[in-house]
Amino acid sequence: MAEKNEYGINFGTDESYRQIEIERGEFNRKWDKLKFDGLDDRQIIEEMYKEEEKNAEETKGKTFKPTDPEIVKLFAMLEAERKQMSDMGMTESEIDKEFRKRNVESNIKRYNEETGDLKYLDCPICKNKGEIALLNDDGEETYAECKCMKTRRTYQMIDLQGLLSSVQNYTFENFKAIEPWQKSLKETALKFASSDLKSWFLVCGQSGAGKTHICTAIVGKLLERGIAVTYMPYVSEMQKLMALRYDKEQYENEISDFKTAKVLYIDDFMKIIGERGGNELKTVFEIIDYRYNNRLTTIISSELTTNKLSAIDIAIAGRIKERCKEIVNIGYEKNKNYRGV
Repeated sequence: MAEKNEYGINFGTDESYRQIEIERGEFNRKWDKLKFDGLDDRQIIEEMYKEEEKNAEETKGKTFKPTDPEIVKLFAMLEAERKQMSDMGMTESEIDKEFRKRNVESNIKRYNEETGDLKYLDCPICKNKGEIALLNDDGEETYAECKCMKTRRTYQMIDLQGLLSSVQNYTFENFKAIEPWQKSLKETALKFASSDLKSWFLVCGQSGAGKTHICTAIVGKLLERGIAVTYMPYVSEMQKLMALRYDKEQYENEISDFKTAKVLYIDDFMKIIGERGGNELKTVFEIIDYRYNNRLTTIISSELTTNKLSAIDIAIAGRIKERCKEIVNIGYEKNKNYRGV
């Protein structure tokens, strides 16, 4: 049995409006075009009604009237609604305005029910379109960006930086906190991830102890809060910066993101690239000093303890330690290397 639309009219049957032969083929073509353009039944009839009124004026009343029963019924319903509004004292202008409002509201409802194909997260508000349709004060359809886009853009940036799979896999939930030092590390990281981010976070020491995992878990929590994070894998990015050192414009463009990011995550900080040179330390200092002076949140993982960082450059280490509320130093013990476990 065919379903009825909101007007009680059967559409979608073998004798649907797309297949019914109407007296004028032009009428049928116009109907199909409006349907293809996305208008619903009420909107189509309203548009056709307006055109018929216009034709009536131009041809002194000698205008086409459809004879197909279903189309006639729709026109009759529309005219009945208009008459009812008129009997209530509404002017033609007010009636037209009311029908326009209904059409816009119908468009808005239809658009907001459509499903988009944006990735990274599933948003029940915009249904992954990235925007929602609204009715503005002038009774017109307008669009507003969905609040999910802030988080979605951050995920996109993380994806481009090659960190997305890590964020999805390195979570607090699957961080193995068995030993007391692991539990303490997790607790400290969770506290930082839910903080106001006015301090920095540093975890350093033993290789394979979960430093990258815990820092990436922090990044994941910040993304959930809609906070953008810039990822700096130290070795590869430092090599790139060193190669650009004598091309001032490109160098400034490249280093600017790391200096000015609202939140910066540096992984494997100060890991040795061959023989450590003065230019490398100058570049590191430039990034750290700028972020220190502008109080920009920085998350750091390093195989070097704070003592070793200080031995390399006291100015860099001093700024980091001053900005960190708590520093997690993981002692160099073989049994703390869980890589591959």
